[in-house]
Amino acid sequence: MMTMPRIAVNHVKLLAREEKSAPLGAPPQADRPVGFADVFIYLENPGLETQEIRIDHIEIRDSFGVILEDAIAQTVELKPMQHSEQDFHLTNRKGYSWWGRVRAVVTYTVGDRTQVIESLPVQVKRHG
Repeated sequence: MMTMPRIAVNHVKLLAREEKSAPLGAPPQADRPVGFADVFIYLENPGLETQEIRIDHIEIRDSFGVILEDAIAQTVELKPMQHSEQDFHLTNRKGYSWWGRVRAVVTYTVGDRTQVIESLPVQVKRHG
């Protein structure tokens, strides 16, 4: 008898910031990243067997559409009864100047099922 994979993606948390000024002591660069997104994905394997989850894709969206995206394709193996926090750091060269609140949209696959989970919208923190 085959059992269904049982991995819970408990929630996704997003921190987004924009840094228009170069760090102190760093020479100015026109093509340096100015938009930063830190995405934290909280996973749980409540079962008694080792399970795998594949994080396929992460997008940062505002209410109008996709601002920043990254095809991650990272597989995470969770042991029985294991909790795990996975963090991903995305950057862009445009920043978030036109957007107020953004959210992370994570596409993941467990077994043969692909699902999507979103973070709560957050305000972009601006520096410089």
